[in-house]
Amino acid sequence: MLSSPTGSEMAARQRRFLDRVEAGELLGEVLAGLVRPPVVVLGIPRGGVVVAARVAARLGAPLDVVVPRKVGAPGNPELAVGAVADGADATSLAVELAPDLVLMDLSMPLLNGLDATRLLREVAPDTAVVMFSAFDSPELKRQAFAAGAVAFLPKGCGNDRLRATLEAAVTLAGSNLHRG
Repeated sequence: MLSSPTGSEMAARQRRFLDRVEAGELLGEVLAGLVRPPVVVLGIPRGGVVVAARVAARLGAPLDVVVPRKVGAPGNPELAVGAVADGADATSLAVELAPDLVLMDLSMPLLNGLDATRLLREVAPDTAVVMFSAFDSPELKRQAFAAGAVAFLPKGCGNDRLRATLEAAVTLAGSNLHRG
């Protein structure tokens, strides 16, 4: 028989960090074990720069600021997990930074996520692409995989699934298994 959590158990589950400084320090600790140089940390205005500064300090990486088109986190559209201005920016930045992973929004101006993913496969073949979309259909999934994505996530997928998929994609990128 399952019992309801106590008030103190609920409070412990809900506490994530005290402020953006602590959030950046915690994120930096997590990322330190996942990323390898060269790394550039990008901060997003309206609070993200404070977090990014702590992450950059922990990783010993340079910090830059971008004015983005926000990519909302599953279940919390006000939370940005990362962003670029459009699909063309995503591909050019990936060429410049050579990231292990790009979380690609399907719907973007100038160059949509499918076209940007196809281009990324050509210009940054070592980068794994996870397609992220508000639309969840078998046909979109098929198109995403045909374009070169290693995974497809609907935006309402939940934090646990998002994290597990991104961790698997980073592992896949590091293992070179996604390359033909």
